[in-house]
Amino acid sequence: MGIGEGIQAGFVLLCLLTALRPPIPRRGSAFDLGFLLSFFTSEQPILTLAWLLVATTPGVARGNAVAIAVTAVAAVAVTIILVRARTARPALEAALSAAGVGPLRTPPPWWRILLLPIVSYRPDVRRLPRRRYGPARRGNLLDLYLPRHPQGLAPLFVYVHGGALRTGSRLLGARPLFYRLASAGWAVASIDHRLLRGGVPADGPQQDVRAAIEWLADHAAEFGADGSRVVLAGSSSGAGLMTAAALTPDLRVPVAGVIGFYGYWGSVPLDRATPVPLLMMHGSADSLVPARDARAFAERARAAGVPVTYAELPYAQHSFDMFHSWRTHAVVDAAQAYAEHVRVRADGVRADPPLSG
Repeated sequence: MGIGEGIQAGFVLLCLLTALRPPIPRRGSAFDLGFLLSFFTSEQPILTLAWLLVATTPGVARGNAVAIAVTAVAAVAVTIILVRARTARPALEAALSAAGVGPLRTPPPWWRILLLPIVSYRPDVRRLPRRRYGPARRGNLLDLYLPRHPQGLAPLFVYVHGGALRTGSRLLGARPLFYRLASAGWAVASIDHRLLRGGVPADGPQQDVRAAIEWLADHAAEFGADGSRVVLAGSSSGAGLMTAAALTPDLRVPVAGVIGFYGYWGSVPLDRATPVPLLMMHGSADSLVPARDARAFAERARAAGVPVTYAELPYAQHSFDMFHSWRTHAVVDAAQAYAEHVRVRADGVRADPPLSG
């Protein structure tokens, strides 16, 4: 291999090996080199292998021993990552079963996972971008994902991105989930909040999240949604924002349940917590918010009377909901099943077993 090809192959191999065993820090942080190297590879090992083959194939064709060895090691790493990804579904099913939610039976969309993992578009979903819910120029916008052929008023699902309150965008995050839910008849809102920069107060993001939820409930009928009761969700710091909003007694919108993906929970108050059902999905290999922190919050929330369902996904890194993958498909299945479950329970349509952890 040439020097350029060798550097490229070495970097990709480093990403694969880091994905196999990312270093877990003693405390959470907004940035970690292990996360940067492994988060994409953890969910898209086949694309990562294809990237490596661009560099190593010429050397393999010439019989270069280094190129052959690197390719072989990478192929083994990819196989292990793929096998590990399949452990997410059993972990989720076990946690949801304890909460009275049935098994996850949606078959994986193999063609999308293998050929179009970064594309979430569905023809039966329409997207309405850049709706304003508040006065902040860029921080108070939201996008709506709606069923193209609605069957009555759509239940409302509100999501906020992560980014440690300082970065991130409504355009990033759980887009496979948005399109799946909208295709299934939900009205989904992905919201921005003001980022902590340029004089924004510390409670600015929380104020914005609450304002967005209440705006959506007030204007739900304008886009064919039912704003009488909502399901909230968020990733990383967004999970903490949504959980804090839902558990606060003075939010004037009834919340059926909350879903947190790889959440940062450190700032969520529990002294006056409203007992809103909470599903926490966290990766055991999360190098930004270690799983032990998520487990500790789950125990504190249960002690405060919050019905928590905690699912720890083996080998999963932070940001596992961004691209179509075997693990992401299981996560989307679980989120949809849980959202439908808590929505039905809140409406009193059927009596299910009580939620538990």
